[in-house]
Amino acid sequence: MTKQTKLLLVLLLIIGISLTSCKGDEKKSSGTEKQEVKNERIKVGGLFSLTGGASAYGEDLKKGTELAFSELNNNKKYELIIRDTKSDKKEALKSFEDLVNVNKVNAILGPTISPNAMLLGDYADQYEVPMIVQAATQDGITKNKKYVTRICFNDSFQGKALANFAHNDLNLKKAVIIYDKSISYSVGLADSFKNSFEKNGGKVISEESYSVNDRDFRALIDKVSNYDADVLFIPGWDENVGPMMRQAKNKWNKFVILGGDGWPTDKLFELSGGNLHNVYALAHFNPVGGDKKVDEFIKKYKAKYNKAPSPHAALGYDAVYLLDKAVNSIDGDITPKKINDKIKAIKSINLVTGKIEFKNGEAVKSGVILKLTKNGYEFVKTVN
Repeated sequence: MTKQTKLLLVLLLIIGISLTSCKGDEKKSSGTEKQEVKNERIKVGGLFSLTGGASAYGEDLKKGTELAFSELNNNKKYELIIRDTKSDKKEALKSFEDLVNVNKVNAILGPTISPNAMLLGDYADQYEVPMIVQAATQDGITKNKKYVTRICFNDSFQGKALANFAHNDLNLKKAVIIYDKSISYSVGLADSFKNSFEKNGGKVISEESYSVNDRDFRALIDKVSNYDADVLFIPGWDENVGPMMRQAKNKWNKFVILGGDGWPTDKLFELSGGNLHNVYALAHFNPVGGDKKVDEFIKKYKAKYNKAPSPHAALGYDAVYLLDKAVNSIDGDITPKKINDKIKAIKSINLVTGKIEFKNGEAVKSGVILKLTKNGYEFVKTVN
């Protein structure tokens, strides 16, 4: 072997060792980068009506959501990015697209109200980002939607439940419906109640309407007070129903008054001035307590916010724990599609608002009838 040949072999050996070392470093570097991705916090968007007509609901949903994340986030698993939809569809869409395109969130919680949820469901499917609807009850929100899941009952359920309660429990036969013609939630819930009430043998003798921006209800109150009815059904938001109750004074005391899930808020008690006589509403959970899981939630909520939780706060809390159950069942990297697949794979779950079973993204669950008085809530019954 010549001297030149020996030198050539040595050089080839050195080059081979260097290449092997580089490949090893490359593998090591790739592994580190992958681990860093795994350790990134999971971004979750929160779409809440923090201003505008539905602000009481949005604020309570936000509080419940933040309480749940504070419990889960000791390991810094999640990053919650909140946007105010201002109770407006255009603002809701803008906020949704910002969360998806700019913040790159893995999931959306919300939006608060039905008109916004109806709009954004199509965009959730388009962008393939899971959207957990906490409190929007209008029928059709989850229909034919692959990326939308609802954890609250819908208007068909609550309209029927309230009609059955009026007819079967309270033996009421003649109803007047007073609905907000400008909000699809109110229109849909009014129709649901009417259909069920009349199917039970009751009679709706009149349907009266108002608009969300109305503040003076005196003419409406006087008109309704003259009807020969025994129950008023008012499927409205607290910002309207509260002043309506205050302005009614004692003119509606002869009626039993029923409301939907939009009634049980602190804002309603404030705006009504406590003028609540024979008033019942359907709620998403029992704020009076009595169940271990509910009592623990109420205790933690009071400790954090120095006030009792509303049903909407409980829904905000529950949505986070549904999301977390899905995330914890994922192997490997967290992606929006994986989260959605795992959410859809959950058949049932026990949460603060009760046991929820899911069918095509829709929650099948019970509700709670509450009596509203100037002193707060009284539990009446659970309805299925």
